[in-house]
Amino acid sequence: MTRRLVIRRSLIAAAVVALLASASSFGAIATGLGSWPGASAGGRAQILTGSLSAGKVHTKAGKPAKRRHRVCKRSKLHHRSVKKRCRKIKKKPRAPTGHIVPRPPAAGAGSPSPLTSALAPVSPAGGASPSGPSSPEEPSPPPAKPTNVIPPSILGPTVQGETLSATTGSWEGAPTAYTYQWQDCNSHGSGCTSIAGANSASYTLGAADIGQRAMVVVEAVNAGGASAANSSISKRVTPAAPAEPPDNVSPPTIVGVLIEGEVLEATPGNWTGESNSYAYQWQSCDASGENCTNILGASEADYRLGAGDVAHTIRVLVSATNSSGSASSSSAATATIAEPLLPPPAPPSNETPPSLSGTATEGQSLTASKGTWSGAPTSYSYQWQDCDSSGAGCVDVATATNSTYRLSASDVGHTVRVMVSATNGAGTTPADSAVSSVVDQALANPDCTITIASNLQSAIQSAASGSTICLQAGNYGSITLGVVKSSMVTIMPAAGVNRSQVVLGSTNVTTSSNLTFEDLTIAGANTGSSSAPATHVHWIGDAFTSGLCIQTPTSANIDVLVEGSSFVDIGTGGCNNEGRLEVNGDNQSVSGINGVVISHDLFAGGSPSGCTDGVNITGGASGTQIGPGDEFSELKQGSCAAHVDSVQFYGASDTVVTGDYFHDNSDGIMSPDGNGSPMTVTNTVFDTDGEYPDQIVIGGGGHDVISHDTFGHGARVRIGHVNVGATASTETIANNVLTGGLELSEGQSSSGWSIEYNLVEGEVLGSHAIMGKPTYSGGGNEPSTWGGWMLTTASLGHMAASNGSDMGTNYFGS
Repeated sequence: MTRRLVIRRSLIAAAVVALLASASSFGAIATGLGSWPGASAGGRAQILTGSLSAGKVHTKAGKPAKRRHRVCKRSKLHHRSVKKRCRKIKKKPRAPTGHIVPRPPAAGAGSPSPLTSALAPVSPAGGASPSGPSSPEEPSPPPAKPTNVIPPSILGPTVQGETLSATTGSWEGAPTAYTYQWQDCNSHGSGCTSIAGANSASYTLGAADIGQRAMVVVEAVNAGGASAANSSISKRVTPAAPAEPPDNVSPPTIVGVLIEGEVLEATPGNWTGESNSYAYQWQSCDASGENCTNILGASEADYRLGAGDVAHTIRVLVSATNSSGSASSSSAATATIAEPLLPPPAPPSNETPPSLSGTATEGQSLTASKGTWSGAPTSYSYQWQDCDSSGAGCVDVATATNSTYRLSASDVGHTVRVMVSATNGAGTTPADSAVSSVVDQALANPDCTITIASNLQSAIQSAASGSTICLQAGNYGSITLGVVKSSMVTIMPAAGVNRSQVVLGSTNVTTSSNLTFEDLTIAGANTGSSSAPATHVHWIGDAFTSGLCIQTPTSANIDVLVEGSSFVDIGTGGCNNEGRLEVNGDNQSVSGINGVVISHDLFAGGSPSGCTDGVNITGGASGTQIGPGDEFSELKQGSCAAHVDSVQFYGASDTVVTGDYFHDNSDGIMSPDGNGSPMTVTNTVFDTDGEYPDQIVIGGGGHDVISHDTFGHGARVRIGHVNVGATASTETIANNVLTGGLELSEGQSSSGWSIEYNLVEGEVLGSHAIMGKPTYSGGGNEPSTWGGWMLTTASLGHMAASNGSDMGTNYFGS
């Protein structure tokens, strides 16, 4: 018995060794069984039986049943469950499915059985191998990319302008997304090429597709990749059927209030035909709705009624157009247009009179406060008056129209006062201040560094930088200077001496720098030379009896200022040319801003003594600024041989005219004899005397800007090919009050121009225009003061400019 038991155990050990050598999966069994301490022999057998039953024993492919039979035979196990399982294996072999994955023993199992002890592997050191899990499971393979089962298809008519839709077809592999690419194929269905940008599930057929066939490539995508499938080829694409021409079914209508200043709106009516576009033409008719004529420029769907429409009727002509033709239909005429029913506002009323502040001493300045007013004034103007010592016999002081007034020698022993005029939409009301105390004579001028009675040229040459040279009354003759100072040297009258008492002859400062000539009478002057400019030269408050020449041949930003000076009844121009004040680029065509500023000056008087222009810009001078505050008055042609113009260009660029007042002149700005473009004219009033309506004349050029200007009393802008023979281009005419309109001559076209937001009496000019008459705060069509040209709050154009301010100028010399 003992010998048989020993032999049996030896056979079991031999079987274990054979199993370990032939299949790694049995090593897993041994490792698993050996790692469960306390398992009984019956428990281990139970585990083995369960592994066999679950199909966890794997052998080499092709010999699964034979290998399992061998295991059963060699084990020689007599446990009933093992024998029973082995008998089943012999009858029905199982296909290999994997490694042995032993089940853990039940809780509370006993010590290891001889079977598990025999199966336990041995460590390299001779001990048992450490317990642990079996080999990890293999990762799942990636899914296959989609496979097309049913190809995509195309739905929709193959007609130009129609839209085709693509179906995805049917796919295996659970696609998660689809992409599309439409293709054009030739009439035979071959030579297909992708259509750029046609990547959606639909495609609208265009003119380029006519005669072609369509195909769509659908690509299906999942985690395994992407696959593409082509649709079948469509029929050939045919042209769209021609549209029917428009035909009116119901006529256009007009909606709106029939009162001057209101806006009428047109509806086009009902039309047959596809893809119709509509054009509008408003027409003015007589009171009975007959004799209708087109209103120039009124070609939008809405139309603002103007003063010219009062007592007339209005209708609109609508033209419908499509690819097959066009047709027109007119609305019925409206009832007659009525005048606006606006109550007249009250003019301002003075509540507290104006007052004066300052010291009544020669050379000092007085400042006026405007007082308080009712009636919501929109502007104020000032006029200083000289009175006798008792405050009576007051007379206006010429050109003293600012809120401050500098007392001169002529005021000594007199009193002065200021008259303030307040203006609103209803009119203007004046109010006087109390008179000042009697003006005292100044004993000394504290600003004088030196006071002289002669030798002015020598005094200037030797004067220290920053000093003030005061002049006694007298005639100092002509001077020629080429001095450069590091800071400003000022030449002005001494205390008790006024401007008319200090006379300089021809004053030539050539290439000098940092000189100011203030409150002097000057018989002509020259600043700079033909080869080099003068810099930092100021002419302030001077009275010129002959022309002033400013030469700018080489430099920009030279800082030459002409401010508060007068050029009255001058017959000789500066630079030996036509302008009382001339800026000459000496044909060097220097670009940029030249630094010449002409502001708050008076240019007045024409024939017979003043046969010269006001300002000439010539010789390629660039970037001169004229304004703000300049006044051009009474510059009339009369009997003068040459033209007398307020501002004349003979070759210039980038000139800015801003905040100036032109009135009672033959004309305003003339630029037909030499190109003055581009120029900018803004915030300026032009009031013609009626002799010559063209106040801005441009011949050729381009890129000019005429904006926020008031052209009163029928004044207009004229642009053509005058003399220059070139076509003006890219002009901007916006936000103006143009009572005389825009005149295009010599075949000039306004194509490509920006013309908008203008108030015009006789025509609708450009887009967002208003047709009608403005009303001014000064009353009537021709106010007598600069501030009088402000629009009333009830006027057409009030707050109607593109920036929300008034059309026309918003500046009145303040």
